[in-house]
Amino acid sequence: MAIQGMLSPVHWQRLKDYCRFHLADKITLDELATLCGLGRFHFLRRFKQTVGMTPHAWLLRLRPEHACTLLARGKQTIAEVAQGVGFYDQSHFNKAFRHAFGVACPPTEPMGLHSPRASIFYKPDSPFLFRISRRPVGPIANLEAHRNESAL
Repeated sequence: MAIQGMLSPVHWQRLKDYCRFHLADKITLDELATLCGLGRFHFLRRFKQTVGMTPHAWLLRLRPEHACTLLARGKQTIAEVAQGVGFYDQSHFNKAFRHAFGVACPPTEPMGLHSPRASIFYKPDSPFLFRISRRPVGPIANLEAHRNESAL
């Protein structure tokens, strides 16, 4: 059952599945609204109430997070991953990754998600695929240090 003003769980799951499947494509607000059977502005209000951000902002965050999954598998180059999640080129991807996480894109060395060096973890209840670890390792530790310095 959906809370008034929010997307129903069925619509939310449908949107997540659609966006993950079409991540490499251009996803428009009209497409997402149609999936839920709502008008653009009604959908936009409900999406923002459900997720806490606009669909565009959510997609900008979802793409680099999904790229982390692909990079962690170590089977593709950064350029291949960038194109596979909807970025024009590797440079565009690197900029979005830095904006989303505050650090440069990690190298494509093989590293499983359960490796002690991994700094991202799967979180199924999140509107995102991953969250930053509370105990950062590697380049994410630099992000935490930078945030702590900025707060002073």
